[in-house]
Parts: sequence; C-alpha cells; structure tokens
Amino acid sequence: SSQEQLMNSIGYPFPHTEIKIVGNGGELLPIRTPGEICIKGFGVFSGYLYNESETCPVDNNGWLHTGDIGEMDDTGHIVFIGRKGDHMTFKHGGDKIYPKHITDVASSHPNIFESAVVGLQSDENGDDIFLFCVLKDESKDSPNSLKDFMVQNAPHEIVIPDYIVPVKCLPRIGARNKVDSRALVAIATEVRQAAQAS
Repeated sequence: SSQEQLMNSIGYPFPHTEIKIVGNGGELLPIRTPGEICIKGFGVFSGYLYNESETCPVDNNGWLHTGDIGEMDDTGHIVFIGRKGDHMTFKHGGDKIYPKHITDVASSHPNIFESAVVGLQSDENGDDIFLFCVLKDESKDSPNSLKDFMVQNAPHEIVIPDYIVPVKCLPRIGARNKVDSRALVAIATEVRQAAQAS
C-alpha cells in the first residue's frame, strides 16, 4: 500500500470478507468506476434489532447492499465516495457527480478549511451545484479566485460548481455534528434568486 492509498482509501476488506462494486442493475463494475459497495462474509451482521427499516438489504446470494458509493482501485483498495442518495446530476449533459469529487478539489486549495456541496434543481438535465467553503483567511480569496482555482484543478468540467459561496462556518445539526444540508439548500436558494435578479 502506498502512502497515497492509505490516505485516500478505507483500505482492504477484512479476511473472509468479499467486496464488490455494482451498478444500479446489480452488474459488477470495472476498476475505478463508482458504484454501490456490496459486502459478503462471516462478519456481515444480519440487521438492526427491532429496526428493520434501517437494515440494509441482503440479496439472494448473501451480498449486503450498503447504500455507500465507492470504487475499487487496481490493488483492491476501496475508496469511499458518499452515500447512494448523495449524488447530484450536473446540469450540463446530465452526468452524475458526487459531492466528494468537488470537495476533494476544494480541499486542495491552501485557503479552504472545509467545504460542502449541495444542488438545486435547474432543469430536466440536473442541478445547479453550490460549493460552500470556510476560508482560513477571509481576506485572501474571492468567489472568482476560488472559481479560477476549481477550473485549473478540476479533473473534468462537471466538477466545477456553478456557485461558490464563502461562509464563516458550515451549519451543523444533531449529535454527530453533521453538515446541515437543508440549511445549505435554503442559503443556496437565496443566493441563486439574488444572482438571477441582478
């Protein structure tokens, strides 16, 4: 395992555990192709006690469908991308794009402390993508300079957000202190309305 693999992946499967990455139809996907992570083996639990609705489905062949999206590299390392419901369809051409693909580029900016991504439906082809970022030094970068950085560093144009919104902090919710996506959607709605009105 290289240092980069250790930093960017969730590792190998445990012994006596199989993992595969599948598409929406259950088909096995090639290496480095995002899809649902499925697990099979002795260590896979059968479900939550008294909470069947939260239990991930196990298919007829014993594969647990986790609802997590990831990809496998050519050495067998698994890279976690996000939850199945977290993907957004980018408005240009309808390609699927996951928030992690955008936040990975943003996190490589030296002045971005943390970031989050939401989408607002734009048309039948997908969403307007909003990148919210907390800056280490608010006086250093503007949305335009951040957009330039994303354009220069994104591996593909679909990873470039439509709107970049610097914020003092990301809204959080619950005991796990998760980013409050609903609050960000509300802010994104106001930002887009203001931009369309100007």
